[in-house]
Amino acid sequence: MGAAALLALTFVASAWSAEPVLNIKPAQVEALGIQTKAAIADSTGSTRGLPSTVLVPSSQQRVVAAPLPGLVESLRASVGDTVRAGQALAVLRSSQAQELQRDALTTSGQSSLAESVLARDELLHKEGLIALSRLEATRAHAKQARLLQQDRQRALAQAGA
Repeated sequence: MGAAALLALTFVASAWSAEPVLNIKPAQVEALGIQTKAAIADSTGSTRGLPSTVLVPSSQQRVVAAPLPGLVESLRASVGDTVRAGQALAVLRSSQAQELQRDALTTSGQSSLAESVLARDELLHKEGLIALSRLEATRAHAKQARLLQQDRQRALAQAGA
């Protein structure tokens, strides 16, 4: 069935496409797992318009997705290119990613400032210059700033930064 099927495939492909001939070598047919069946003519003797389906095996399909919405600025690989793990396939611009980065930097600065204020208030309380209630409020503020910074860093990491 190899040569006859290949001829039928070539005839059907050339009848319906702008390309004159679709050349697939028997080794390629086998490697691609192409299965063919003999064409059966209808009552008029015509084999044109035969229904067919091309299926890509699910084991050979890959889904490429971005963790955040964005616009594709450039593609660094095309269909059929050989790629390696970790290779950049596209460059995306995401306003949401920029917001996450800005929030992470802002909270980092706020956390550093809160830690500095806490260190100062610890010293002032030790010297008896401020009340314990003010020191506790400063501790709570520093802890809140630290937790917010950790939350923003985690969100940035989950987005793939």
